[in-house]
Amino acid sequence: LAILQKRQFIDNASEARLHPLLQDHLEANLNMRPELHKALHEVAAQHLRAVTSDSLETLYHLVQANDAPDAFQHVRSAHLHWDSTGQGEYAADLIALLLNRTRNTPILNAPLEAQFLSLRGQLLMSGRRAVEAEADLRQAVALANASNVLPEEQIQITLRLARFLLQRGK
Repeated sequence: LAILQKRQFIDNASEARLHPLLQDHLEANLNMRPELHKALHEVAAQHLRAVTSDSLETLYHLVQANDAPDAFQHVRSAHLHWDSTGQGEYAADLIALLLNRTRNTPILNAPLEAQFLSLRGQLLMSGRRAVEAEADLRQAVALANASNVLPEEQIQITLRLARFLLQRGK
């Protein structure tokens, strides 16, 4: 970036855009080299984490990099903010994308999946997707009971489901 600014290709980095032809060329190269694609998303997530602590864009880049452990830490620290600012459904969709991409891979183990499902359920529970929230919370409890989730986390997951069912009058 400094080189591009020094050569006066970019004045303001926050407003910089790639020419469509260059963007197509870069995308084609990235598609041929998935490890580079992953690395660029990791760098983007790292940069965004340094700039802001609760960015959904950070989660997006962690999902694109298939970085489930870091994505979980980010979701755990920011989910209440997203829920209170109306961004919970989008965050829940990103979590679902990550779960679909990493399920049945070494990246995602059962305890981590249970935690993701629990947080996803919490993000959806107060909105119009309550049915999905209940399904995620029930699946999280089942996974937590069947795997080696720490007892404190198992209790936390079960309490999320209990609070949801009480809210819904079930």
